[in-house]
Amino acid sequence: AMEFIPGQSLYQYLQASAPLPTKTALRLAVQICTALQYAQKFRPDNRDQDSSVALSYAHQDLRPSNIMVIPPARQTDEPIIRLTDFGFSVHGAVDQLPLNEQWLRYLPAELLKNELAERPIADELSNLYTIGQFLFDMLAGESISDHVFSNRFNGSSESDVSSISTAVELPLVDSHPSEIGQEINGIIQKCTKDQPTDRFESLADLQAGLGRIQESIKYIEDGRTFQQQQKYKSAIESWEKALSYLPDNQPIQDLKRKSEIEQQIEQAEKQTVIGDFESAIQSWQRVLDLCPSGGVPSLAEDPYFHRSTGEIGRLKLQNQIEPLQQEIQTQKEQIRQMSESQL
Repeated sequence: AMEFIPGQSLYQYLQASAPLPTKTALRLAVQICTALQYAQKFRPDNRDQDSSVALSYAHQDLRPSNIMVIPPARQTDEPIIRLTDFGFSVHGAVDQLPLNEQWLRYLPAELLKNELAERPIADELSNLYTIGQFLFDMLAGESISDHVFSNRFNGSSESDVSSISTAVELPLVDSHPSEIGQEINGIIQKCTKDQPTDRFESLADLQAGLGRIQESIKYIEDGRTFQQQQKYKSAIESWEKALSYLPDNQPIQDLKRKSEIEQQIEQAEKQTVIGDFESAIQSWQRVLDLCPSGGVPSLAEDPYFHRSTGEIGRLKLQNQIEPLQQEIQTQKEQIRQMSESQL
């Protein structure tokens, strides 16, 4: 008897729920990577006697209908997945697996175009391609995904795989938070490269990349919260932690710079109130140093640049006037004392 798995297939799940929240899509993609790596532990060392091709324990029929999504046990939990129907009985032979649009839709270029091979076998790199397509479908939604893949088929029939285009570039998908969009789309594009060697080196490599994005999301959300609460020191710490996972992420670098600027402005305003104009000028000068040196927005358009230059000029003038005002006050006091002594 087979185990009963509650829930629905990923195909049904996406039809009902796509586009998914970014956190959910990442979690499902990571789980698929984990399950496939677990299956690889049982890869045999022997060779298929019929085809003289080493048996691959990569999933041979990886598609949404062969992935079960189990609903969460509690309202706050995320769904989990189970892989089914690995297709081991045919070892990935294209001429024996069902030729239908859903199967062809997730088939990588090397299996579609390898018509001369007697029995092309899906391996870890071809599974990477399929996961990239999954992640795109999860985030793009059904209408966008269907449009993209209708262009890929170009009217091809299910019996003629040779005319299916593998060069259709996937459009960019939206992500939340938006700061990780470049990384998400970079992973999708890399997974779905035509050349297997241009993809990630392994499932573990892909999973590590997904994990870095997952870790960064928490700190991005914390940073936004602290920024709204004007807790700039805590916000800066959160941006730095996010950058420890995504060091080349320009949007997060910009958010960190903004928090640093706001922190310096707050400090300058406090210093001005107590009359410490020298320190306030130094704080505004640090704001100037943090302003972008070019690009968009340029210095001429940056509001921080205009405000800081104006405040520095005003404080320098105030710093010069203050001693004169004190001197005038001292002279007034001396005149008053002299007038009183003459009476």
